[in-house]
Amino acid sequence: MSWTMWLVPPIITSIFFVLGIITLYWSIFTWVTAKVESSSKPHNLKRVQVLLGTTCAVVSVFALQLIVRDTHLSWTFTNFQLLLLIFVAYFLQLKIPNWLILLAGVGFMLMNGNVTAVLSWGYTFLFVFFYMISYQQSTHLWRAPYTRYITVALGFGMALWLFVKFRFHLPWGTYWIEIADYAVLASLMYGYFRIQDKDRRIKDRLFQSANWDALTHVQNYAAYDHAIGYYFHAKCRPQEKFGNGHV
Repeated sequence: MSWTMWLVPPIITSIFFVLGIITLYWSIFTWVTAKVESSSKPHNLKRVQVLLGTTCAVVSVFALQLIVRDTHLSWTFTNFQLLLLIFVAYFLQLKIPNWLILLAGVGFMLMNGNVTAVLSWGYTFLFVFFYMISYQQSTHLWRAPYTRYITVALGFGMALWLFVKFRFHLPWGTYWIEIADYAVLASLMYGYFRIQDKDRRIKDRLFQSANWDALTHVQNYAAYDHAIGYYFHAKCRPQEKFGNGHV
């Protein structure tokens, strides 16, 4: 995006782009969750979230990079990559093996044709370390969560952007503009997910109240009825095959 083509500041388009991707993810997640729940099968929402989050992150990063990899603007989506890392590690709390992230980074370098560049390897290893710290931070209930969050996000973001700056010989003006845009987008993501998390906690409490007895903490009739319905449907499936002449 540029002023000469769109007459819109890049930060404005970036905000709509990032929030659009996040909204698209939650729409898909809600749709898949509704489908799973309506199928009367036992479901693990965390597993669904892990699968969707990982898929969206990998597809988004590689698909967007394919657009710009052969141009002098192949660094354009760096902020988006950093925000996706925060999205996966901090907000979704996806426990991905570090070797798998490193392998994805090597694949990313191979796709861009810079696997022999020393700065690219430095960026990749720091990117993996950023994921490790972000995930650890998300699993601990420390004080001043936003302060810790934005400090880690900006600290690693500035360090990673230094690799990009020297790798592509970017001017310092571009570097600081990208850092400022990144700080704004990271803050917006935090506020957005705080709202989502509050909504999720309310739904979890309602689910617990509907399926567990408050005094004895054992499952009630609603949970029992749901489990019986699942086993009944599971038991009926082989009989449907027999009825279709597969004996």
